Amino acid sequence: MILPSVRVQPENAAAAVPAVIHLITDLEDQRWLRYILEEFNRIQGLEAEWRISDIHEKDRGRQQPVIYYTKYYQGGDLALINRSHILPKNRIESIHGEKIYAVDNTTTTDEKFTLPYDLFWNAFVFLSRLEEALLLRRRKSALSHGVLHPREDKASLAVPIVNFLFNELEAALRKHFPALRFKPVPKPRIELSHDVDYLAKDFTLMVKQTALNAYDFFRFLRKGRGAVRAAGHAARFLFQRPSYWCFEHWEEVEKKFDYRSVFYIHARVLPKTPLTWVTDPTYDLARNLPLQQKLRQLVRDGFEVGIQGSFLSAVDGDLFRREKELLENVLGSPVTKGRQRWLRYDENKTPPIHNRYLKFDSTLGWNVRVGFRSGCASLYRPYDHQNQRPFDFWEIPQVIMDFNIYQPPGAENVPFEDRALRLIDQLEECRSAHVAVSWHQQACNADYPWGKTYDMILERIAGHRDLHEGTIHRP
Repeated sequence: MILPSVRVQPENAAAAVPAVIHLITDLEDQRWLRYILEEFNRIQGLEAEWRISDIHEKDRGRQQPVIYYTKYYQGGDLALINRSHILPKNRIESIHGEKIYAVDNTTTTDEKFTLPYDLFWNAFVFLSRLEEALLLRRRKSALSHGVLHPREDKASLAVPIVNFLFNELEAALRKHFPALRFKPVPKPRIELSHDVDYLAKDFTLMVKQTALNAYDFFRFLRKGRGAVRAAGHAARFLFQRPSYWCFEHWEEVEKKFDYRSVFYIHARVLPKTPLTWVTDPTYDLARNLPLQQKLRQLVRDGFEVGIQGSFLSAVDGDLFRREKELLENVLGSPVTKGRQRWLRYDENKTPPIHNRYLKFDSTLGWNVRVGFRSGCASLYRPYDHQNQRPFDFWEIPQVIMDFNIYQPPGAENVPFEDRALRLIDQLEECRSAHVAVSWHQQACNADYPWGKTYDMILERIAGHRDLHEGTIHRP
C-alpha cells in the first residue's frame, strides 16, 4: 500500500500527540522485537517511544495508545498476532499480491486481529536474514547466490518486503492513533559505486573470463538457442584489446549529472596463492603509483574511496585491518566504507569484522540477480544472531549490479534491464529508501559494453526529483 505523504496532525498537536506507545505481549524474549521497533521508528520516522510490557504484569497500564501482540486475541486498540515461535522453513505466503509476504504458518484467520499475519516476526525474519542464519547452522551457505537461498519463492527476493511491512504498520498506526506524529523522512538515495577489479586485461582475467564464456556457450547449446551469440562474445573477448583504465569515463558521466560515486579498491597485503589468484584482483595498490595518484585525485574531486575486502579478509579480521590500513595510508585519510570480494559474507565472522573497522558496509546483495537480499531498500543495522542485538555499523543494500544484468550475454539481458529500471521506480514506495548500485570500473569498454544501462539508470534517477545520490551520513 502506498501511504499518503501528508502528515496527520491534530489541531492542538503539542498537547494531543502521545509520546509513548504501550505494546503488551506474551513474548518471552523481546530483544528481536525491540530491534524491529527501533528500525521501524528510524525508517518510517515515527516520533514516539515504544514501551513493551509482559502480559502477565499486574500493573502494565492502560494509557493510550495500546497495542497487543499475542498468540491469542486479548483486545486492545490494535491487535497483532504473535507467531514468532514458527521458524522459516523455505516456504512463504503472498498476502497482498507481490508486496506483502509472510513465512508459512505465521498467518491467522481470526478476524479480530487487525492484520491477518504476524507483521513483527516476518519483518524480523527478512531484515535479519534469519533464513540464511539458519542455513549456516546446517553448515550450508547461500554464498550471495539467490539460487542457493533456501526460500522456494525466489521471485520474492526482488521485493523490498520489509519496507512494505513497515508501510502496513504505519498505515495501521495512523488509522487507530491519528494523533501520532511521523517526522519527514529523508528522500530516497541511490549510492553509485564501482568495484575496481581489473586495471588491465591480463592473463588471469583472460583465463577466468574464457572459462565463464565456455560455460555460457555449452549452457546455451543445451537450450538450443543463443549458442552462436555466446560463441561470438567469447571470440571477441579473446582478440579485443580495449583499455581497462576507465576512471575518467565514470568521472565524466557522473559529473554531467552532478553525482559522485564510491570506488571500492582492493589492497593486497599477502603474497598471491592459487586461491587468491582466482578470487582477487591482480593489481598491487602498494606499488601502483598511477592508481595511488588517481585515488587521491578522486577524493579531492568529491568522490569516495572504500575498501574492497579480499576473499579471505571476509573471515580474517587482522587481514581486513591490514588491507584497510594500506588503503588509508595511500589516501592519507580514513576509510569508512567497505564491500567484500564476491560479496562474501559469513554470518558468524564477516559482520563482527565490519562492526570493528567500518561505519558502512555494502556487501549484502546478490551476485546474479537484481533485488533485495535483506528484503530492505533502506539503510539499516544488520542483526547479530549470536548475541541477539544489532551491530553498530550500517548496511547499504546493494540492489543492482552490472553482472546481475549482463551475465550471461545476449538477448536475455533485456528483461533484467527492465527489472533494474522498475526497481528504481519502486523506491518511491519505500520510506527512507537508501540503496547502492554497483558497476565495475572496467565495465564500459569493448569487452564489457555495459555502460548504456548505467547511463539509463543515471537518467532515471535524474528524472525523479526525489531520487538523488549523495554522500551518506550516519543517521
